[in-house]
Amino acid sequence: MRLPFAPFVLLAATLSANAQQTLSLEECRNMALQNNHEIKAAQAQTQNATYTQKSYRANYLPSITLNLIGAYSTIDGDLGLGPQNLPVFKPDQTFKPQTPNMADKMWLASNLAGYAYFPGFSASYEIGPVLMAGIALEQPIYMGGKIANANKIASKAVELSQANERLSKVNTVKNTDEAYALVVKAKEMQKVARQYNAVLKDLLNNVQKSKNQGMSTGNDVLKVQVKLNESELNLTKADNAVRLAKMNLCHVIGIDLHSDIDVQSDYPTIETRQGAVAQRPEALMLAKKVEIAEAKSNVERSALLPEIGAIVSYNYVNGIEVAGENLFNDADLTAMLKVKVPLFNFGKSSNKLRAAKSSLEQTRIEQQDVTEKLELEHQKAVNMLDEAQKELDVANNSLVQAAENMRSSKSLYENGYETLTDHMQSQVMWQQAMAAKVDAEYQLYLAKVDFNRTCGTLIP
Repeated sequence: MRLPFAPFVLLAATLSANAQQTLSLEECRNMALQNNHEIKAAQAQTQNATYTQKSYRANYLPSITLNLIGAYSTIDGDLGLGPQNLPVFKPDQTFKPQTPNMADKMWLASNLAGYAYFPGFSASYEIGPVLMAGIALEQPIYMGGKIANANKIASKAVELSQANERLSKVNTVKNTDEAYALVVKAKEMQKVARQYNAVLKDLLNNVQKSKNQGMSTGNDVLKVQVKLNESELNLTKADNAVRLAKMNLCHVIGIDLHSDIDVQSDYPTIETRQGAVAQRPEALMLAKKVEIAEAKSNVERSALLPEIGAIVSYNYVNGIEVAGENLFNDADLTAMLKVKVPLFNFGKSSNKLRAAKSSLEQTRIEQQDVTEKLELEHQKAVNMLDEAQKELDVANNSLVQAAENMRSSKSLYENGYETLTDHMQSQVMWQQAMAAKVDAEYQLYLAKVDFNRTCGTLIP
């Protein structure tokens, strides 16, 4: 049996509707935070800074090194003395070295007992394999504050990376809220376009009936038809705006651009939360940069101070064969105290210190400048929030007046007391008032988001 085509169309429409996903603002925020590449890069930077901090902390602890040296040489030869007569002195006499003066020669002659024959000796040697092994422990005792300040730099670098990560999250949340609100606005504008289109269709129907009864002219029908055609075009633009806004939201939250999504019809509830400019991640980042610059200045100052360290080593040497036996086959323990005092390096360290101090001063000036800009940005956000609220109040009042004006105009037109042109103008004013209200709601929402951002309270 052949089924009719209509059930298949209904089934496809049902499946399409079921496939659409309606997202809340919180869901969009979470998806954006999970998929944003800037946040992932900031998280990797924080992880990198954390590992660097751990590596600097190890400088407080002793370092242990194992040294192994193996060598082989083919050098060999003999060591020895040939046979000769050696002088023998009388008992209890001390040998005096031969000197060219006569007194010493006479002393040698009077104390010489005779000569003894020495047959000589010979010993072969061979370098061969040589092994040297040792383990050393080195402990810094005083480094002029270099280790402590290096650790401070690493610690502040972690905090700086965390503030940068939070800044990336704030920007992502702000972009997500704006994209979400843009979809809501586009859908509201779509409703306005449809309502205005429906009003014009109803007016066209009435004008055509009036023409058929001889109470209106073809020109009246043409006027309404022109406005209806413009409305149809605006409705198409509104549909395209909704589609584009949804694609933009998909891009922000990190999903396929052509995903079938929708949002709730009303603007999300958002409360303005008071805070301080100092809570903003931008301000925190500047504060950490100043602290890092201070620590770097102290690191350069430590180059002018003495350094003290202790070294303990245990070494073993084996090798060099002489007369068939190893000359070295022993181990020893050595302890050393190392003191390094910088005396003069042609201004290298002092100029580095001056450069670090200049960099610190530059960072402080930058902090002051940016802090003032953040204060100005916050004040601007306060003004925009106040203006947006008043604009919405005006738009609501204007919409009430425009709706009442259109209702009154319709009554007057139907009773022949107002021209079609004036009545159509009242409809345009009503449509513009509705669009202004939608835009005012959108601008108020954006103003609240930006106010919380400039207060440092957009996200916890």
